[in-house]
Amino acid sequence: MDSSVQSQIYMFLTTLVCGMSIGAIYDFYRLFRYYSKPKRVITFIEDLIFWLLLSIIIILFINKINEGEFRAYIFLGFTIGIFLYSRLLSKYVIKFISSIINFIIF
Repeated sequence: MDSSVQSQIYMFLTTLVCGMSIGAIYDFYRLFRYYSKPKRVITFIEDLIFWLLLSIIIILFINKINEGEFRAYIFLGFTIGIFLYSRLLSKYVIKFISSIINFIIF
């Protein structure tokens, strides 16, 4: 297999894992908002900050693994990773983290 193809497969798998990490970060953020119960304006500001930080992380990640080249398979990897996480793991991670938080609070 050509090393170029190997590096592209590696980048795709890396973005798949990064997409799953994005899903986990989003679940942590959802739980933070659930337990803090912010007002509407604060929620808007938190959402804006969250998505700006996540966008910066994604851009830095793409710059690191692919020297800043945007390719379709990179965005496909992010999308599939987020989808897999949300369908396969999200429910269990949220239950686990919620049980830990509830144990600490109560």
